[in-house]
Amino acid sequence: MDRKTFLTGRGRCEAHWPWVFSFDRAKAARYRAAALGRLGDARAAHDAYTEAEPALTAPKPRALAQVERAHPLAADGMIEQGCELVVEALAVGRTYGSERITARARQFRENLLAHTQEASALDDALAALYR
Repeated sequence: MDRKTFLTGRGRCEAHWPWVFSFDRAKAARYRAAALGRLGDARAAHDAYTEAEPALTAPKPRALAQVERAHPLAADGMIEQGCELVVEALAVGRTYGSERITARARQFRENLLAHTQEASALDDALAALYR
């Protein structure tokens, strides 16, 4: 067992507010996935998001992870799948009034080609935010 597996695989322990938060295997996978996505390794990012997904049970963190996951998907040519994730995340952002989620969704859309059919549902969801 390597050190990383040992340190993150010990299970959840009680966090000591406000300075210490639990850092388990799933949280490590989420950060690894985000980093791999930014580095352009879509396959490794997908694997890490798959590993992190079961622990993302709270709606807002799950939605933020979906937007993060959409970036490498779109970069790998799976624009429609990435947009679907962002549309789902936007629904959560709208439900909870989360500007953080909506801002990240807008940023995702800004990084796509202006006229792409795959993003039409995302465009509609973003437009609905301002109605």
